[in-house]
Amino acid sequence: MYKKIAVTLDGSPLAEKALPYAVKLANLLNTELLLLRIADLPPLVSDNVDHELEAIESAEAYLKSVEKVITDSAKPLFIAADRLQPLVAYGKPELEISEIVPFEEADLLIMTTHGRKGLARLTQGSVSAKVLHQINIPVILIKPENLKEEIPLETLMSSITTFDVPEVTILMTVDGSPESETIIAPTVEFAKKVGAAIYLFTVVLPPMPVEMGSVSTGYGFGDEAEKMQQQASEYVKKLEAKIAEQGIKVVTKVSLADPAAEIVQYAQEIQANMISMATHARGKLGQMVMGSVADEVMRESHLPVMLKHMPSGKETNAENDYAGATN
Repeated sequence: MYKKIAVTLDGSPLAEKALPYAVKLANLLNTELLLLRIADLPPLVSDNVDHELEAIESAEAYLKSVEKVITDSAKPLFIAADRLQPLVAYGKPELEISEIVPFEEADLLIMTTHGRKGLARLTQGSVSAKVLHQINIPVILIKPENLKEEIPLETLMSSITTFDVPEVTILMTVDGSPESETIIAPTVEFAKKVGAAIYLFTVVLPPMPVEMGSVSTGYGFGDEAEKMQQQASEYVKKLEAKIAEQGIKVVTKVSLADPAAEIVQYAQEIQANMISMATHARGKLGQMVMGSVADEVMRESHLPVMLKHMPSGKETNAENDYAGATN
């Protein structure tokens, strides 16, 4: 599945913070790496040919400088030049990325994010959010811990990423819907390639808060909640068996709590190296809305998050090997 990784750059130090992850994963997955730079001009000069040529030439020079650094074998982290593909395009970033990445047959896209206001406020305005909704491959979003710190690229390529460990641990969340299960196949393939363990996690939002007079005592854990937890446990156990058939270590857990907070806390507890989830669907197990959950996870965690936009209906069943596997 993974043969080419694409990473988008806009010329900013923030976007460059995705490069150590892109190079590391390209080496771990043994893939090619597509460096994609979209030359984007302000609307007032977008019809000026001279400005367009100048922007493209500047973008090409920028990618050459990046290529020189990340192919330097003297650095702890580098990629062979023959596995690197620099590409410059001109136009609206979200449109060009959404068209070029599939055309170039990339299987995985890596981008950076501010993560301050969820998926709507990312490196290039709302570019990442728009791309995520238009593209049919998994996207790994990187939120650097020091957003404002400008680190030279030469220094970045000597830095340690979350994947620099003997065994990678992935926290994968599903919510019981076939739509959410679209994240399973790319996560399983990723885990097989890098020898990672998968922690399969389902968080069930309890039916309603328990109130005594005017005081809320938290979520209810009555018969209905217990039934929901039992259903969720049976569900993840069936998924566990199917994933384990691929030779992957799988650990399962079900929790009744606020989904986003519980995901972030559990990721810290197991020292996860990455979180993976689908976005934008309502699950069967406790009305867990994965879109808003992904937003909050991106805000609260500094881990790389692999996201895949969930199709609906027939599209889901057609493309998802795991959809319906637990029925």
